[in-house]
Amino acid sequence: METSLVGRTLARYRVVERLGGGGMGAVYRAWDERLHRDVALKVLSPNVLQRRDARARLREEARLLSQLDHPGIATVYDFDQHDDIEFLVMELVRGQTLAQRVAGGRLPEPEVVDIALQICEALEAAHERGIIHRDLKPANVMVTTRGRVKVLDFGLATCCLEDDTSLSEAITRPLSLEGTVPYMSPEQLLGRPVDERADVFSLGAVLYELLAGEPPFQGAVLPAVTDAILRQPVVPLAQRREGLARGLDVVVERCLEKRGEDRYPNARALAADLRLVAAGTGVERRRPASGSRTHDPEAHRSYLRGRRHWSKRTRAGLMQAIEQFEAAIDLDPEHAQAYSGLADRYAILAAWLPPRLGYQKARAAAKRALELDSNSAEAHTSLAFAELFADWNWAASEAGFRRALALDPTYATGHQWYAELLTALGRFDEALEQASAAEELDALSYAMPTTLVNVFYYARRYDEALEHHRRMVALTTPDSGLGGIADRARILEQSGRPEEAVAEYRSVLKSDDDPRIRAGLACALALSGQTSAARNELALLESVAEERHVPPYSLAGPLALLGDLERAFAKLEEGFTTRDRAMVWLRVNPRFDPLRGDARYTSLVERMGFPG
Repeated sequence: METSLVGRTLARYRVVERLGGGGMGAVYRAWDERLHRDVALKVLSPNVLQRRDARARLREEARLLSQLDHPGIATVYDFDQHDDIEFLVMELVRGQTLAQRVAGGRLPEPEVVDIALQICEALEAAHERGIIHRDLKPANVMVTTRGRVKVLDFGLATCCLEDDTSLSEAITRPLSLEGTVPYMSPEQLLGRPVDERADVFSLGAVLYELLAGEPPFQGAVLPAVTDAILRQPVVPLAQRREGLARGLDVVVERCLEKRGEDRYPNARALAADLRLVAAGTGVERRRPASGSRTHDPEAHRSYLRGRRHWSKRTRAGLMQAIEQFEAAIDLDPEHAQAYSGLADRYAILAAWLPPRLGYQKARAAAKRALELDSNSAEAHTSLAFAELFADWNWAASEAGFRRALALDPTYATGHQWYAELLTALGRFDEALEQASAAEELDALSYAMPTTLVNVFYYARRYDEALEHHRRMVALTTPDSGLGGIADRARILEQSGRPEEAVAEYRSVLKSDDDPRIRAGLACALALSGQTSAARNELALLESVAEERHVPPYSLAGPLALLGDLERAFAKLEEGFTTRDRAMVWLRVNPRFDPLRGDARYTSLVERMGFPG
């Protein structure tokens, strides 16, 4: 029998009361004597501690939770030990669990939809870090006194994206049934590998119970419950509750599909349909494809690892990403998301590959992804991005981005890259709206703030560009060679502070000798009146052009600022002929202000087919 810890002091935490517990242990409210605040202590029971992996599991939970920074997930403060007691120190969440709420009867439908959307946001944050909850149930979701949702207890979480699988694989290998059976996905019950779709299933079971007042899978004994989950169709939600919003039953039932490939692929996709329900649009019922396959679990893991590396936006990360995406395709040649991942990898690296090669590869991979899944928001986004930079097909690119965001309004990269298109077209207010949405949807990403910086720069709102650049750098420092490293210098250059820009460019060049950065230095030198030095930098660039690619567009900027219009237009014509990717910024680049009004500039804009 568990001995109560109330009244004891563990390290600096004075235990005040027991809040609850279960087979794994107990949770206590305690007072932090040093910081003078209430906290929650999660302590493993003595019986559980006898298991050889118990302490490792608690440490793993601390490690997983420490990676998460989201208002919908209870924060872990510390991991500590006192005598022979190991415990987690966590944020104390005040409120009621959904189990307590639903015990009083089913919840109002608008409240359920709001709760569901908040849970989706929390799960998405966890899934983006490769963390699968695996034990989502009403007792593990708290609604605070202010109506905010907190997802609790990641004690069984799987870290499926880690490259080192020694510890995480060992503690999640299904040697025994783990989780809470009425909310477990079929693949968990069968001891198979799990991914985001397992949490989608569990969330569907939770939503069903909140709306119907009882769980979707029931039985007098445990085997009956497991049989219901594995084999029996769920009683349609509309039969349990009349007057549901249009499509809400469809959403919940799709979450509860037996096969993972028939469910929503992730919490983000689920949230997109929930928002349609909330807006009164409704969701159409989808029949699972009769010949659909289950994705190879290891292939999907490789895809997820690839996305994680891709999201870092570093050269090393992108090289690792392509290895993972190709591994996924080798294991599962019809894995649409892996092809989309390949497309995005080539799109990011296109500027450092031979002209047009990167976008040709990106377009081919995106089209293959769409052949496999015509409703993939990722694939539509990938193709739209390639059509923007490779083909200057403004209308097709915008249609692709709009299609992607209609399929999944929560896809951050879709908003981000649509903002790039709108910026190139000079539609800055719309671009800011899209870029802000991207940052809000993926607040911890380094890539999203770079687009906001870009929009403000081209809109000539330099003070705001500098402010957002500071925010970007506070998140992480970009790896050299992948863009963004000279953004501050570029802003200073055009905001009337060219001398500071010169110093900034010179500092950046010590770690990255990208020709475009040196061209930026030439621009700053020209604007600061150091014309001889600017021409020297241009001469240096022309001398290295025989050995490495120097984008003609980048040379046109300093030539224009030096007043050498003939050579500036010659470089722009070369950029037009070779399809220099940066030509999309022709209409908005402040470096080309000396060219505006010239018939040759007007001709270029017309030939590039800019709308309006």
